[in-house]
Amino acid sequence: MVKCKHMTVEEVLNKVDDDKKPIMDKLRGLIRTALPKAIETVRHERITYTLNDKDFVGIRLTKQHVDLLFLLGASLSSPHLKGQGTIGDPKHMEVHSLKHFDEAEARGLLMEGAAIASA
Repeated sequence: MVKCKHMTVEEVLNKVDDDKKPIMDKLRGLIRTALPKAIETVRHERITYTLNDKDFVGIRLTKQHVDLLFLLGASLSSPHLKGQGTIGDPKHMEVHSLKHFDEAEARGLLMEGAAIASA
C-alpha cells in the first residue's frame, strides 16, 4: 500500500501563484470571520473547513481561478454557483479576481452551508 504525505496549509499556500494569493487570503479570511469555529485542514491538496466533523467548504486552486467549494451544498441556490452538487462536482463559486467577487453572496452561502453541516 502506498502512503500519501499529508500536506499542511502552509505547503498548499506555498504552491499558490502570486496572482492568486490575494484571492486565497480573502477567502480564508472570510471563512475565519464568518465561521470562527470551523477547523482548517488539508484534504486532497485543497484547504478544507470542517464543522461538527463534516467537511463543508473548501478552497481549490485551478490554473485559471480559485474555487470556493460548498461540499454539502447540493441544495444551495445562487446565480454565482456552478457545479451539480455531487462529490465529483461540488457546487462552487469561481473567483477570477477580487474585483468581481460578491463577498456578501459568498458569506450568505457559507452560513447556509454551515447550517447544513450543523444539522
